[in-house]
Amino acid sequence: MRLAPNAAALVLQYRKKPQTVVRLLHVSKPIGASFFLHAIPSVHRHDAARLIALAAIDQHGGGVLARLLAPDSAPRPPRLPPPRS
Repeated sequence: MRLAPNAAALVLQYRKKPQTVVRLLHVSKPIGASFFLHAIPSVHRHDAARLIALAAIDQHGGGVLARLLAPDSAPRPPRLPPPRS
C-alpha cells in the first residue's frame, strides 16, 4: 500500500498506550519503496488496547503526511450466541 512517498517514519497509535514511532527503511530504485518491521506487543493484541491508527510523518517528526484508521477501530457490538436448532 502506498501511504506517503516522502514519509520518514510511522506513528502507531494504540487505545491504551502512548504512541510508538517506527522508522522506515528506504530502498532506492529500481525498488523505490520504504519498508518497516514492528512486532505488535501481546498486550496490544486484544480489543481494549489494540492498534487504532497509523500515521506517516515527515523527517522532522511534526508533519502528518497521511493517516489510516485500523479496521474495526470503532467499538464492536457484543457477539450473540449461535441460534439453537
